[in-house]
Amino acid sequence: MPKNAKGSNLVSVSRKKAVPTTTMPARWFPLECNPDVMSRYVAQLGLQSESRLAFHDVFGFEDDLLAMIPPGRLCALLLLYPISRANTAYSVAQIRAQYPALMTEKRDDDDAAATALIDSDTVAAADPSSVSAPPFFVKQTIANACGTIGIIHALMNNRDCVSFADGSFLANFAKDASGKSPGQLAALLESSVTLNETQAVAANEGQTNNQSIDTPIYTHFISFVEVGGDVWKLDGRLPGPIKVSPRPAAPATSSSSSAADIGSLLRAAADETKTLMSLDPTEVNFSCVACVIEE
Repeated sequence: MPKNAKGSNLVSVSRKKAVPTTTMPARWFPLECNPDVMSRYVAQLGLQSESRLAFHDVFGFEDDLLAMIPPGRLCALLLLYPISRANTAYSVAQIRAQYPALMTEKRDDDDAAATALIDSDTVAAADPSSVSAPPFFVKQTIANACGTIGIIHALMNNRDCVSFADGSFLANFAKDASGKSPGQLAALLESSVTLNETQAVAANEGQTNNQSIDTPIYTHFISFVEVGGDVWKLDGRLPGPIKVSPRPAAPATSSSSSAADIGSLLRAAADETKTLMSLDPTEVNFSCVACVIEE
């Protein structure tokens, strides 16, 4: 898989340094899919070092490659993948299945259906029984913010094992987030001067040169977390979290890791990623980072 790509579901950006202002941009510089960049970013946002949280490259989705992830508690996986018509239709089908109240009409135009989903903040209108023990979820309303949204999903769904510095963005966001809808959480991100300034610095780090701000690119970050015994795919473009399940494990062989060594989060995320890959078999622009509390 290619490394150090930058994630944006809308556009790419210029490499020149951003100048932070108090006017919140509708578009951010995209983050690079780079463990070092992400580690510095979360520290600057207020993650305390005693949390022992680290980001690690995932080199592939077969068991022997998954077993290379360093030991510790796996908090989340962040996947950067190329958006296509095929996987957009797949996301639409998942939303219809998870939240049937949101889209009662079957549309032949997948693009129109996707637009309705992406513009929706109506997950609360779905049948509450369809999401038991729901994960923390925030909508993406800023272009190129998918990397930040993925990291926030990873951290906020693992509050029992991470700590934030008093007065930091993360500490304040966690306090202010209580009781808010995904759209209201997005508004908190939009209005944060600290987040905008810190993200602008992080987005100019790494190895990948950004292109013109007007050049459209179609890679996008999503995250996978385990909450309430279920594995969830969290995509800020969509109106709510998607529950995913691992496929039945294949029998272990002497040349592969035992299926028992691969936890449900890792298994389900790997299987979902393989599904996305199968929808676009000629596409190679997939990258993944594991978020691990190290032992």
